[in-house]
Amino acid sequence: MAVLNASDMEHEKRNTFMATAATVCVITAFCLISGRISGYENYQRREDYWHNLEGCLDSVPKDGSVIANTWFLPHIADRDEVYIFDRNDFITDPNIQSDVFAETVIGLKDIQRYDFYVMSNGDENTAIALPYLEEAGFTFYTGTENYIVIYVSPEYLANHPN
Repeated sequence: MAVLNASDMEHEKRNTFMATAATVCVITAFCLISGRISGYENYQRREDYWHNLEGCLDSVPKDGSVIANTWFLPHIADRDEVYIFDRNDFITDPNIQSDVFAETVIGLKDIQRYDFYVMSNGDENTAIALPYLEEAGFTFYTGTENYIVIYVSPEYLANHPN
C-alpha cells in the first residue's frame, strides 16, 4: 500500500493515475456488491422459509437461557443468557479410542444449565445431542423442516406453564 500525492505529478501522469484509480474503485465495488446479490436473490426466492425460521427463533422467550449453534447466535442475541453450542459442550470418554467424535461422546455438559437448545437440524452435533436431551426430559419446542430444531427443558416448562 502506498500514499501518492497526485498534485506532485505531472498533468498527464496525474490524469492517467486518477483514471486508473477510478477504474480500480469501480471494479472493486462491483466485485464486493455482486457477491451479495446472489444472497439477496436467494432470500427473495425463499422469503417464507426465512420468515418461518425467524418466527421459530423469535418464539424463544427473552428470559430463557439459550445455547445455540454459531449460525443462530446473532438472531437470538437479545436473550438474557446466550451461549455457543459446539463440541466443547459434550462429555467425552478419554478411554474410547476412535476417530469418530460421536463414538467418544457419553453425555452433555451442564445440560440443566440451559432452558433452550437451538440447533441446526441435520447437524452432526445435533444428532449426537438429541438422545441426551430427550433422556434428560427436554422436549421439542418448535422448528422448521430440515433446518432448525429447538428443545426446551422440563424445568422451564414447569416454571412457565403458558
